[in-house]
Amino acid sequence: MRVQHSPAVLVLRNLASVLLLAACLVTGPAGADDRTLRAGLVALPAALGNPFRDTQIPSTYTISAMFDGLTRFDDKGELQPWLALSWERTDPVTWRFHLRPGVLFQDDTRFDAAAVAAAIDYVTSQAAQRESVARELHQVKGARIVDELTVDIETRYPDPTLPRTLPVLWIPQPTLWREKGPEGFAQAPIGTGPFKLERWTPTRAVLVAHKHGWRAPRMERLELIAMPEADTRVQSLAAGAIDVAIGLGADEIEGLKAAGINSLVSHEPGVMGIAFLTTKPGPLADRRVRRALILAVDRHLIVEKALGGVTRTAGLVATPGVIGYDPAIGPMPYDPVRARQLLTAAGYGNGFHLIFDVVIGGTAGDAVMYQQIAADLRKVGVEVELRAIPLQKLLINLAFGGWTSDGFGIPYSASPSRDALRSLRVNSCLWRAPWFCDKELTARIEATSREPDLDRRIAQTRELVAAYYDAAPHLSVFDNVRFFGLAPTLTGFDESDDLIDWAAIDRR
Repeated sequence: MRVQHSPAVLVLRNLASVLLLAACLVTGPAGADDRTLRAGLVALPAALGNPFRDTQIPSTYTISAMFDGLTRFDDKGELQPWLALSWERTDPVTWRFHLRPGVLFQDDTRFDAAAVAAAIDYVTSQAAQRESVARELHQVKGARIVDELTVDIETRYPDPTLPRTLPVLWIPQPTLWREKGPEGFAQAPIGTGPFKLERWTPTRAVLVAHKHGWRAPRMERLELIAMPEADTRVQSLAAGAIDVAIGLGADEIEGLKAAGINSLVSHEPGVMGIAFLTTKPGPLADRRVRRALILAVDRHLIVEKALGGVTRTAGLVATPGVIGYDPAIGPMPYDPVRARQLLTAAGYGNGFHLIFDVVIGGTAGDAVMYQQIAADLRKVGVEVELRAIPLQKLLINLAFGGWTSDGFGIPYSASPSRDALRSLRVNSCLWRAPWFCDKELTARIEATSREPDLDRRIAQTRELVAAYYDAAPHLSVFDNVRFFGLAPTLTGFDESDDLIDWAAIDRR
């Protein structure tokens, strides 16, 4: 299936958008006395309010409304205190965290060191092996309560970067988590975040302000609405039905600007592109073929067409500001002649057929990117079938395998740690269901993970990123960027590292 729209469909879509924009201008957005914030998302978390199940967008947008981590990165990429006020290493494998006093869970019970220790106990247990947070914190061995507001976290080996991984150690109310278990707790979650869940529906999470919280929100209510189609989010924002449209594209933002609707562009520590499935027989098992496919794609054209030139073409799985980024290594050039030469040398001069699984509308510019990749590869004799799949299917396949394609669209993200080693671990033999498995590179990843000296660890990570550039397991297209549409009355909206500070949003 080729993902494309006929001219007639595009004309009708544009006409509908114009009519809705006009309606928005007549009726106007919600008034200042409306204290409900409504946001249109691609999807709600499949695991509802289980804070340990998923560490990626769009799930993190919902989870971050209800829960807090110990640390958080700001929009400049600097690590900031959150539930932990400060931290230090007390020995090579132990970090001591000093917690914020006076923090209450949404049921008015007290947050303390015991709550952190309970969360660590779970993510290091056998029962948590299916949880994404447990994989993010693979280096953690356990926790020990020092006093009410001090906790030690012990790692299995010296880890100089542990605080960078803790934005996604979301802390649930420990007694309820223990009594209800993951599935029961997910239905009625309790955290320390700015909003408390009131109810779930199949397409909506309705939350109320946690007024006794340490960062009480400015709005009274929050409604997070699943709107898988970008067109629906755009039209709902234009009509005043929602205040925030998440996961838009550059063209959609331009259309909204004409109606006086604001926007935000967020540059993220990750790259968008295609992951090659190299663990099964076929052309993509040959590095020459993978490099040929990368050379065959005009990434500059994609950035201009799909994203209005607001980001950079990518060559690495690390972006500026991320541990492992090397500014000396640029993207492979656009060179279809050399691509054909490599394909011929690999025995595929007559071309072949590939299937790429893709989620449409989940990332800015993704539909245009996939179409251009297919068109460029066709020019060098490679026919690509773009097979659209739901986001939840992609997440299941990532976690458990079961791919029936040759590759898939994925944003390789260095969140939550802003460390490229995180992206490399995902793209290695260490992953539960690996799609790229090079044992020599995996051994280097494990050795780097255990390097106690921060400077040496950074240098080794940079070397690994360069080695992955040579191995070419991923067609990196552009540094990830996200577009948000915002009602003109909103203030305080910001997004960084897959998190939204819902508490800071207000209405004029």
